[in-house]
Amino acid sequence: MTFEDLRQQVITNAERSGYAVRRRNRAPYGFELINEHGDIPASGTLAELDSYLAAQQAKTGSDRQTR
Repeated sequence: MTFEDLRQQVITNAERSGYAVRRRNRAPYGFELINEHGDIPASGTLAELDSYLAAQQAKTGSDRQTR
């Protein structure tokens, strides 16, 4: 997977989960997930954000199954 593929995947998954993705231009460099309230629940590399979103999606999916 290329950087651009990963970037697009993270942006798409973030939008589906109600987040925006913002690039940090100052140290520490990386990316941030921002919710509708402007809070930053996660930050780091694109790979770390991808893992965070996958974990959130799995958690939400398991919550739906237990209801």
